Amino acid sequence: MKWDLNPRYQTILQFSRLALSAAQSFIRETNNTYKMNKNYAILNHIKELEYRIIYLFISFILCFLTLYYFINETTYLCVKPLIVNQNIQIDNLIFTDLSEAFICTLKLTFILTNYSIFNLILYHIYFFIIPGTYEYEQKKILRIFSFSIISIYFSLVLTYYIFIPLFW
Repeated sequence: MKWDLNPRYQTILQFSRLALSAAQSFIRETNNTYKMNKNYAILNHIKELEYRIIYLFISFILCFLTLYYFINETTYLCVKPLIVNQNIQIDNLIFTDLSEAFICTLKLTFILTNYSIFNLILYHIYFFIIPGTYEYEQKKILRIFSFSIISIYFSLVLTYYIFIPLFW
């Protein structure tokens, strides 16, 4: 038995089928756009991370080259607590191997570069993490990073002025 519908109802039925197919295609497009935007957001984060890593690498190289250029001054600053010690008088450093002086200057420059770039590394980590955190988490992260910076410099000062002269 065939349904005989009024032509007006047939038009409404065809229009509703057309609207349904248009809505389904719109939903498919929206899902694809959402997936594309989601992928685009991930690519933005990866691009920003890449930018920050390159910036840190360039900063590390520039700082390393600058400290290596002034290696005599930096060596003097590191050895100064030993020179001014009242018990022992050190006039010069003794190296037992030919390559030891070069390796020692490279190690010293590398360590001083790491200490000087540490603040910049924390800065980039903080500003990379901040957009994805809540306000209370941002405050906690800021406290942790502030404490780590203060503790690093406190340990450097403590080592330089107290422990090296005391234990040498």
